[in-house]
Amino acid sequence: PMAALAEHLRDVQPLDTVPNLIWHDGQKVRTNEVATAEAINTLPTPDFDGLPMDLYLSPEPVLPLLASRGCYWTKCAFCSQNFGFGDCYHSRDPKKVLEDLQKLQQRHGAKYFAFSDEAISPNMMSKLAGEISASGLKVYCSTNVRMETQFTPELCRKVYNAGFKLLYLGLESGSDRVLGLMNKGITTEMAVQACRNMYDAGIWDHLYVMFGFPGETREEAQETIDFLLAHKDIIHSFHIDNFSLERGMALQRHPEQYGVTIEHQIADFRIAFDFNVTSGLSYCEARALAAETMESVGRQFVGNEILGKLTHYYLLPYLHHYESIDPFLKTVIQEKSPAVLPVERLLNRRSVPRRKPGLIVEQIHFDLLAIRHAFTTCESQSPAVNRKPTTIVFDPAPDANKMSSIPEQAAEILALCDGKHNIKEIALTLARKYDAPAGQIEGDVIALLQPLVKSAYITI
Repeated sequence: PMAALAEHLRDVQPLDTVPNLIWHDGQKVRTNEVATAEAINTLPTPDFDGLPMDLYLSPEPVLPLLASRGCYWTKCAFCSQNFGFGDCYHSRDPKKVLEDLQKLQQRHGAKYFAFSDEAISPNMMSKLAGEISASGLKVYCSTNVRMETQFTPELCRKVYNAGFKLLYLGLESGSDRVLGLMNKGITTEMAVQACRNMYDAGIWDHLYVMFGFPGETREEAQETIDFLLAHKDIIHSFHIDNFSLERGMALQRHPEQYGVTIEHQIADFRIAFDFNVTSGLSYCEARALAAETMESVGRQFVGNEILGKLTHYYLLPYLHHYESIDPFLKTVIQEKSPAVLPVERLLNRRSVPRRKPGLIVEQIHFDLLAIRHAFTTCESQSPAVNRKPTTIVFDPAPDANKMSSIPEQAAEILALCDGKHNIKEIALTLARKYDAPAGQIEGDVIALLQPLVKSAYITI
């Protein structure tokens, strides 16, 4: 369909035969026929030729690859990913996946591969691991899998030996009742066993967790926190986010079944929606709790501290290079100072931010921070200075005299930090102005202002 659209535009041909296209013919919106997706086994090896591999920030190329499309479970009430796959699961022949790996290694010298599947099935993992091991190919891979009982100690060792060093797992909740509400198809007991088997096999297991699924109580969120702490000996790292309601979810299609009301449901191009719940944590309560838990609980996991230094993009190459000599990756963890550091105050929807008096916020034509750096580090007398519109915040106070660059949208938010309105009220003002979901804007406001709190440009 993308090729057909490009060809029709190039040749100035009518658009009514381009599949999968929604377009305006000058009088009304037209929706063309939906094409059947190409069979996954007919697709060629992905083509990365022409991409500037040497310019990526990763020390070595990590190439994405698909062994399957969609998810074989397809029943999670919060999932919007399968919407694009038609709620179907198609796996590629493991022999073809092996050919993909071999060809990409030959073309690009790559040995790291991030399988971007929604969830590779245990059966597919077993077959693929068998093909890789039998071929003698040396690769190091990551992917997403579900916490299934089929991930036995034997299978985990098999996939580890084939090169799967890093697996991402959707725990979502440490409460069996909430897992049932989600239709997740697993229990906490299954989750513990999967984590233990993977951890014991040498696999880095990273868990995804969610707060605020409709109906989840504060006590049930605490069950998730307790689960993480109770099993930190078999969990390398985790990330917590809050539930957001997106187009394509079963929950979005049948909100009444989950005690949810959705605002602006008919907005054609909106992906995420504001919503209200009849019981349990609200969107903003879940968002604040997720941030607090990542801060308080996350620091108790060595893996989370490592990811704070590396980010998960670099974790796969690092695991390959250092797992035998540095199993706890201590070389990327700075020794903690015995000095007592001030506790950073975290924003929430009730916080009332106030700009520091005398603060200057301006958009200028040059990046002054880059210029200052150039003059202090460049050996020549006249370093290059390029025009680059930049928004800066400057504190001229004698005890501060500091300047930072900030995102352009942060300037508008700063102007609203008058010490009279809280984050929720600021977000509502912006939501009305831009006709956007207030819940999402609230999170963006917090994300943009938190660094300014840390730098003391604003107080709360």
